[in-house]
Amino acid sequence: MTDPNASQPGDSPAPVPAFDGASENLLRHYANVLVRRWKWVALGLFIGLVAGIVSTFVVTEAPVTTRYYKATNTLSQKSPSSESGSNGGYSLSQAALQAESLTLLNKVGKAVGMSSDQVAASIDATVRPNVDAIDVTAIATQPEVAVELANTAADSLRLLAEADAGNTVESKRRSLQSQLDSSITQRDRLKAQTGGSQADQLLRVQRVQQLEDDIKDLTEQIGSLPTSGGGFTLEVLLPATPIEINARGYNYRHSQNLNSRSRLANPNSSNTSAPDFDETDLSRSAGLSDSTRILLGSAAGLVLGLISAFVLEAWDDRIRRRDRVEELTGLGVLTEIPHLAKEQSRDHHVAVEDETTGAAAERFRAARTAITFALEERDPAAAAGAPVLLVTSPGPAEGKTTTVANLAAAFADDGNRVLVIDGDFRRPTVRRYLAPVPNLITPDEPTETRIANVSFLPGPHDAASPETANARLATSIAAWRAGYDLVILDTPPILTTNDAVDLLESADAVVLVLRADRTRANAARRVAGLLGQYRANVLGVVLNSCDRSEMNQYYGYGYGYGYGYLGKAGSKSGRSRKKGHESPVTATPEPEHRADSTDDAAGTRADEHGAHPTAGGDTPAGPRAGAAADAATPADATAPSIDEPSTSTSA
Repeated sequence: MTDPNASQPGDSPAPVPAFDGASENLLRHYANVLVRRWKWVALGLFIGLVAGIVSTFVVTEAPVTTRYYKATNTLSQKSPSSESGSNGGYSLSQAALQAESLTLLNKVGKAVGMSSDQVAASIDATVRPNVDAIDVTAIATQPEVAVELANTAADSLRLLAEADAGNTVESKRRSLQSQLDSSITQRDRLKAQTGGSQADQLLRVQRVQQLEDDIKDLTEQIGSLPTSGGGFTLEVLLPATPIEINARGYNYRHSQNLNSRSRLANPNSSNTSAPDFDETDLSRSAGLSDSTRILLGSAAGLVLGLISAFVLEAWDDRIRRRDRVEELTGLGVLTEIPHLAKEQSRDHHVAVEDETTGAAAERFRAARTAITFALEERDPAAAAGAPVLLVTSPGPAEGKTTTVANLAAAFADDGNRVLVIDGDFRRPTVRRYLAPVPNLITPDEPTETRIANVSFLPGPHDAASPETANARLATSIAAWRAGYDLVILDTPPILTTNDAVDLLESADAVVLVLRADRTRANAARRVAGLLGQYRANVLGVVLNSCDRSEMNQYYGYGYGYGYGYLGKAGSKSGRSRKKGHESPVTATPEPEHRADSTDDAAGTRADEHGAHPTAGGDTPAGPRAGAAADAATPADATAPSIDEPSTSTSA
């Protein structure tokens, strides 16, 4: 029974599945950000360190230039009687209120040479009912001024309070005497009345008796009043003594004196103006030491550097990770190629050919395997010769040509005959990697290169226009693809010219090359949209020049045969190519041991590179023409394609 989910002929190849990058270690990513932006972190740390050192010379502790003092004069009530006794009802609260009277403020100000407002802000009278005393406290910036203010204010308060108490008692005596005189007059008038009924006489007797009682009570009250003064006397219990206070205590008392003087009307208040902190604590916090300043400056600089690093990282839209590529383009990443050394790029290094055991070579072989599986889904009926793989990138200098050369070497290393066509006729550079043999007789035909099984066809550099050049390239592709197993087309950047778009019709599949830490997110998004607009069969993305720390750590082991994938790359010497055409573009395992001699390899290349196929393709004379002539079998009449596995044996 046919599986309905199976691929049918004519179906477009299934895209390479994207990897889920959500499970990546974020801590490692952040560490990579710090490594990448270490200069900004170091700059912030340096700036903070310099600032800390400079502060040790510039910032000094301000010397104490102003001192603050308070002085308290305590007045005690001389008479031990209660406020309703012989003092005529004059209380300590009434006496303390005299401290805010204008009379006292003017009198004290005149005595000490200050205005009444200054005196009001500097003195305070607080009732201490538990001991029948009043504390008169003064504040000043000089000790002698504080003492003078406190003593003068206490003395003035004492005199004003005693005078006010005498006035209060005298006013009360006059009121009682007036009531007594009135009661006596009424009593005498009732006694003088005679006659009337018995009931009236009884009422007069009762009223006279009531008046007699009132007269007696009023006489006793008048008798209890002081005979001279108010009976209220204050005396100095403790004279003023200066006490130094801190600036906080001084400011607190100054504010309380100006804004809260009405509290004195509360007779039960006790030390309501006293601060809730120790105002006599004169200890000052020790200034920052030089080492502390430098340490704080360095810490602040480090934080600034870290913030700068992560802000720049967030602002920078260059692609670095495969999950970001897949998010932006919707395409799977075929492989991640580690960053090559400058000398390797300068010498047009082909990792698969020149450094066979290196990490880059293995990654290109991984891309070969992924591309092989994708190309196997081509419709054999629609295939006309070898598949054509177009390699492009959004912009220049993104590793497109390096990828072309290494993919060609990787497919050739698997026994496939590969034709590389230079479609970038504006800036042809792929020949520098392949070093093709000059063909002076037929320059428009493929020629062998330094890599076995890889042929090179130059682009039409003498074309009159890009349209003419692209048309000739399409003709060359159709003419030569029948003689090879795979055709790789190196094209210009797709966002800078239209050449790659014009050649999409001649290609069976497309590989997009992006360069880590160079390709911008917008460019990757645009090129993916452009390829989707033209319905190109994009197999996936080769992410080039990756930081090893950002790559998926897959090759962190060795095989035990000298393969150190993340270590020092191996040597090319002594390796030989596969002889013959065992299988076209299939995922064959890598040989565990490559010990053929250089002479054997050289002989193999000489045998395999005989003549080239003709433009018509009737008589294949490509890399395996000699082997085909010796075998003289019908299977050799046409070069096997990537979709038609060959049964040829080694030459």
